[in-house]
Amino acid sequence: MERDLKTCLAAQRVNPSLPEKESHPSVIQRVQSYIAGHLHEPITREQLACCVHLNPAYLSRLFKRETGESITDYILRERMEAAKEMIRASSLPISDVAKSLGYYNFSHFSKMFRKVHHASPQQFRRKPV
Repeated sequence: MERDLKTCLAAQRVNPSLPEKESHPSVIQRVQSYIAGHLHEPITREQLACCVHLNPAYLSRLFKRETGESITDYILRERMEAAKEMIRASSLPISDVAKSLGYYNFSHFSKMFRKVHHASPQQFRRKPV
């Protein structure tokens, strides 16, 4: 329980890469900040809702209205962007990249990478920059 409280409190810190509309981070900014800091862990809608003190269904609707994409699609896109950068910037085996982002089933990781980037991780690594 103490870990959940610390996690929720950490989510309320603003990610400096997110645009700031006002002096206090918006609910969506706090959710995005939490996601950015926890890409390597399983993230549920319920965890996110807990951290911003909203009903999970309402948070999902609000997130979709404000960002134009679902929470699940946003998390997937962020994970695959992180994977792309790791593949591009390192010589780590792609399976290690997948594991570092919480994907222990390599074929599922590869399928999700292809869905987002329209190329397999191996094809992306071979592609000239």
